[in-house]
Amino acid sequence: MALKEEILKLLNEDEEFRRQIENILGLNVIKTINELAQNVNSLWSFSRVKVKMA
Repeated sequence: MALKEEILKLLNEDEEFRRQIENILGLNVIKTINELAQNVNSLWSFSRVKVKMA
């Protein structure tokens, strides 16, 4: 139980440790894909508004 508590503490307090765990688990890839999807949606919305204005 102490190990679990130590890992949770590190995840909350140590940004570098958290990044390393995210890399190991591939969570940064999921985050990047979600950010790219949001950017594409924003660009799509912007282009539709621009076309309506033209």
